[in-house]
Amino acid sequence: MLIAVKKKYDIQKLKGLLSAEFEMKDLGAARNILGMEIIRHRERRKLFLSQRSYIQKVLARFGMSSSKPIDTPSAANMHLTAMFAPQSEEEKEYMSRCLVTGYSDSDYAGDVDTRRSMTGYVFTLGGSVVSWKATLQPTVTLSTTEAEYMALTEAAKEGIWLKGLVSDLDDMLIAVKKKYDIQKLKGLLSAEFEMKDLGAARNILGMEIIRHRERRKLFLSQRSYIQKVLARFGMSSSKPIDTPSAANMHLTAMFAPQSEEEKEYIGTSDVGLIYGGDTQCLVTGYSDSDYAGDVDTRRSMTGYVFTLGGSVVSWKATLQPTVTLSTTEAEYMALTEAAKEGIWLKGLMVDTHDQ
Repeated sequence: MLIAVKKKYDIQKLKGLLSAEFEMKDLGAARNILGMEIIRHRERRKLFLSQRSYIQKVLARFGMSSSKPIDTPSAANMHLTAMFAPQSEEEKEYMSRCLVTGYSDSDYAGDVDTRRSMTGYVFTLGGSVVSWKATLQPTVTLSTTEAEYMALTEAAKEGIWLKGLVSDLDDMLIAVKKKYDIQKLKGLLSAEFEMKDLGAARNILGMEIIRHRERRKLFLSQRSYIQKVLARFGMSSSKPIDTPSAANMHLTAMFAPQSEEEKEYIGTSDVGLIYGGDTQCLVTGYSDSDYAGDVDTRRSMTGYVFTLGGSVVSWKATLQPTVTLSTTEAEYMALTEAAKEGIWLKGLMVDTHDQ
């Protein structure tokens, strides 16, 4: 359990209340969470997050423990400008508030080998970085305007997600095995803090939670979010249709919706995830590739799905970044992506068990 409050006194009070009712072990100030080290400079009121231990484990796994560190990432001939930095005390104060602020840019045809452009963005919350990305764009752009548009699109998607996350931060979600423990914990917290009981969770991070208690099933859906997106683009009257197509069907870009009528016809919002408590809580992964499945570019598809206790918790289906020359190479690239995700999920489960 990780406790974060403004005053140290509140932490001691909460730990006292919980330890009086539940069997707990006080591990002291948090030092690790989700693979990250937490280092504090209390005099300077600074908190430092590092993945040093994780990086050292990765280097050891690949026999690179003796590798020499080097300063990154800028090249010697790179020129930066301070014109976008806060200039006045008012601007610095505004940046330090608990606001989500984003910056986006692109480097047109920055990759000398492929002539692909770079997408880059960074988001801050209260002046501290919380999300960032710097990666090559999937296709070659024909102008700086197109490259900027693709970078802004990626940044906008991340900004929308962060906005939804921040809007849900005031809510608390309690998950335990026994309903009695929920009532006890809510009673303890409400006796010490000003709280409003909203009842059983119905929405969290943009997802609807639907329960079938008799069948011991829980259904997660983004129906409301999808309807909001459709309304934003004037497609509220679009008709749902079952997807996907037959397994042997190959699509090209020419089959994409071309008119408003075709766009209105396509869409589904009633699909979701079902979770139950009938199987053992184990992480299981599946991986596959579709060799040269993209008719337009001849790139292969990487696909994987991971389940926890038989319920899906992570999945991906995307085109591979380069054209592979054999099915073996395509499978190897798909397995590499799946293995990285599996390692991360394994670390998450270990940290969750420790906490």
